[in-house]
Amino acid sequence: MAVLSGFLGLVVTVLWLMIGWRAMRAHERLAESAHLAVHALRKTGGSRSSRDDNKIRELYSVFIEEVQEAKDIPFPERQEMFKTWMAERERGNA
Repeated sequence: MAVLSGFLGLVVTVLWLMIGWRAMRAHERLAESAHLAVHALRKTGGSRSSRDDNKIRELYSVFIEEVQEAKDIPFPERQEMFKTWMAERERGNA
């Protein structure tokens, strides 16, 4: 009986080593894919600069101050409201 349980323990150990190895390889492939996608975006100019991000953050703060009911609505609806507010603001400046 001890030999059988030792053999079963060895089989389970090898099984978990194989599962862990496959998970590690899958993680490496995902990380490489993400790295390549980010590199391709930067190469094509698809990423925003930090200056653009800062401008959007400032505009969002102004939006929250101006539109009081925006604080009380869920995030997806607030984002849509912000996009509409920005479009109206750009039309007003143009």
